[in-house]
Amino acid sequence: MKGKKIAAVEPPPRLPVMAHMFDQFYRVILNLPGFKSKDSLVVLVSASAVGEGASTIALNLAYAYAHDSAKRAVLIDGNLRRPSLHEHFGVPREKGLTDLVEDGLSLEEVLLRINLEDTDSSLYRKQTPPSFHFLPVGRPVPNPTIFFQSAEFQTRLEALRQAFTFIVIDGSPLVRYPESSLLASRTDGVILVIRHEATSWEVVQVSKRYLQMTEATIIGAILNHKRFFIPEWIYRYL
Repeated sequence: MKGKKIAAVEPPPRLPVMAHMFDQFYRVILNLPGFKSKDSLVVLVSASAVGEGASTIALNLAYAYAHDSAKRAVLIDGNLRRPSLHEHFGVPREKGLTDLVEDGLSLEEVLLRINLEDTDSSLYRKQTPPSFHFLPVGRPVPNPTIFFQSAEFQTRLEALRQAFTFIVIDGSPLVRYPESSLLASRTDGVILVIRHEATSWEVVQVSKRYLQMTEATIIGAILNHKRFFIPEWIYRYL
């Protein structure tokens, strides 16, 4: 009797780490309001809909900050609906943000250190590679809106402010899920990611209105998946 063939399970694809664009991402960070005047800055990265690249932008902002700064940074997966960052790093989602807030775990129990050597080891052969910390999403919660409204979440966010200079949070899509605009109001500002030629202006306007309803600060927008009809490197000389 022949045994059944078991198909190999493909690991989820990793998000693109754009090391060649770290300088551009760091330039975005340097121009964030309050970056030079505040001891700690908390930024939410979100989009109007799924698939616009908010997680990729958040990830690369964290990598770029660690690459060009000696100060401490943490990347938080705040997408309680469809988290993906833990899959990128190949770690479980448990023992993360929700466990920190609801189960009283310490920061040491939930934070993971990410070395940039894993991105390009050739850059750091003769020196200690820079790093940042990653806070996974944690176990599922029944109501993300109530979670971000809680006083305990605010307390834990303030503790993170004391521990890190730069905090970037990957959030759920703004139009579909109400908790993202609420979370934005708890941060110093939100960067809205817009997929070029995919997201309509009307949908972006809805996201903007939701953010304004919670009095969140809109820092700006990043146009993602923009194609260059002139080779990209030429734009540096224009």
